[in-house]
Amino acid sequence: MPFREINAKMVEAAVVPGQKMYSQRGAMLAYRGDVTFTRTRGAVRAAWPR
Repeated sequence: MPFREINAKMVEAAVVPGQKMYSQRGAMLAYRGDVTFTRTRGAVRAAWPR
């Protein structure tokens, strides 16, 4: 998944349905579409429904 730099503090990544994406705890996330969040090994995971 390629990242596109928006500015010095923000990047954008296109994620397809069913693909997993991980973030740091407390990270501010912006997203579009139907998204679900689940905990995994003490972290939060964003995953789109299949």
